[in-house]
Amino acid sequence: MHPVSILIVTALKEEFEAARDAALIGQKSYGVTRWDDNDDKEANTAPFISGEYIGASGARLNIALARPPRMGTPSTAPITAALVERLKPYCLAMCGVCAGNPSDVVLGDVIIAEMTYFYDEGKRTAAGFEGDQRQSPMLQSWLQSAQDLDISDLPSYGEVSEEEAKIWLMDRIYMGEDPRTHFARQRYFPHRPWPERVKQCEVEGFVVRNGLKLELTPLGTNYIEEIKFF
Repeated sequence: MHPVSILIVTALKEEFEAARDAALIGQKSYGVTRWDDNDDKEANTAPFISGEYIGASGARLNIALARPPRMGTPSTAPITAALVERLKPYCLAMCGVCAGNPSDVVLGDVIIAEMTYFYDEGKRTAAGFEGDQRQSPMLQSWLQSAQDLDISDLPSYGEVSEEEAKIWLMDRIYMGEDPRTHFARQRYFPHRPWPERVKQCEVEGFVVRNGLKLELTPLGTNYIEEIKFF
């Protein structure tokens, strides 16, 4: 196996599968062409998959992706340490849902934790589990850098445009979700009348209403697939 540039660890099976699938080239011109299984029982480390990631510029990185069998620090820490010792990656990363609430965050948001907690330390008594939380504060220099970060020139900064709101609405329908009850609806329609926006999509021929459900028309399906393809 080639030297590993990045070792990525996830906590949940769903997070592992999402990271694995998201990295594949698929219809993109960049990504991992193939994941290889690595299960060395003699090494006494968790199985992991590895692949060569080809960037949009042609740069290549060797990536390893692993998932401990259970959540929590007692399970994750020793396995991660063993993989780091074995693979010696230049970068160690962990990805997942980060307890993300869809009404507060969306894909692409950066979440900076000023304080993290080891919630699963403690002891079990006759009355039940007695937690002994341990706090782990962020370095003050990192926290200050995060506070001073200017996001006003980022492409994603500012209110959602009418076009972005329409794309979000149609994408939720395309993914089999109900935009009416979605947690992130308020984020995309904070100041716009919901009925007006839906009726506009109906007038444009992108959606039709079937009782309490919205459905994409062939025109709407082609529209959102064209956006997702590119």
